[in-house]
Amino acid sequence: MQGRNLAENEVSREEAENFAKIYKANPLARPCTVDDFRYWLAGGPKSEWNQAASYIFVEILEQKRFITTPDASMCDALREAFHVRLKSLHKTWLDKLKMEVDADEPYTGRPKTWQRKYTLFQRRRDVVITIPALNPYLEDFDQLGAGGMSSDEEDPGMSKPSMAYNIREPKWRSEEVKRWLRLLDFVHLESRCSTEGYQFRFSRGAPPRLRVDNNNKTSTARYVRGLPSNFYDAGWLEAMEPGWSKSGTGFVNLVIRPKNSRKLTFPEDLSRCALSFATSDYI
Repeated sequence: MQGRNLAENEVSREEAENFAKIYKANPLARPCTVDDFRYWLAGGPKSEWNQAASYIFVEILEQKRFITTPDASMCDALREAFHVRLKSLHKTWLDKLKMEVDADEPYTGRPKTWQRKYTLFQRRRDVVITIPALNPYLEDFDQLGAGGMSSDEEDPGMSKPSMAYNIREPKWRSEEVKRWLRLLDFVHLESRCSTEGYQFRFSRGAPPRLRVDNNNKTSTARYVRGLPSNFYDAGWLEAMEPGWSKSGTGFVNLVIRPKNSRKLTFPEDLSRCALSFATSDYI
């Protein structure tokens, strides 16, 4: 954390550690005010600073009239929701930090799973940026992030140079998103094709990795919060919170918080072009 630029509402490590000593002696002490609200992202959701700040958070909700005067049980629920939100932000911060570290590490043989996912994300993002008709999806795609990409595992039955990788999709991600991402892959693949005389080859660098799609799902992939509702698998959302779409205070509505659905479209000419690669596993 040292030397990192802090967000506007984030406290420094030194301030948080100094307050921890005060809080242990006086649990009623408060680290900030309604007008100067701050949290400690790197310290974890239940750090002394964040525990005390959760009370200020409830005060802010009252002052802004987002809630009426709550009873004790509601205050507890609101403070817990605040901690859950910080937990999610903390996880996102750790993932971002890990990506930055991995990007600085030299290649040392087999790439890490996260490096593969990050590379896949960047490759697809380049397609979204390059094609004007896809530009409106950039914000949603960036929120999906590397964490929303599928991972892959080496097929133990294969050996170099014909190594194949079995795709493992996030269980929470919808088939609609999968199909749209595959179109991005096909466009990228087509852009790398080259023919010289009667010889077909892939241009620019190493040939694409052979990724085999057996419709395998992984339940260990961390979900991404705040995406359009159709980006999530409908069955997964319902399992997380039955009846969530009719409002509620369960896991989906309080933690995942899906946005309004966003129709995913693709330019027709590119879709037709992509069909020529529809049987290819080199993605």
